[in-house]
Amino acid sequence: SLHDALPIYQNAMLTVYNTLNKDITSLMMYDVTGKVVIEKNNLGTADSYEFSTAGLSDGVYVVKAKTKDNLDMSKKVIVSRR
Repeated sequence: SLHDALPIYQNAMLTVYNTLNKDITSLMMYDVTGKVVIEKNNLGTADSYEFSTAGLSDGVYVVKAKTKDNLDMSKKVIVSRR
């Protein structure tokens, strides 16, 4: 599944590993109110991507990714700097 194919880690940076080298057309990160806090389009097929979460409050966020071959992935991420 795409869920396993895009492991995501958060540690001051949001790191997305594109293990199957899928062509990622969009990646969005939402806060609990549904507001988009990170939006990236046409990322391509790199092995991994990093986005700073330094400006974000501690809390739970949802990351959603779409690929060119119409796979959708959604994952909860906890941002915490404690």
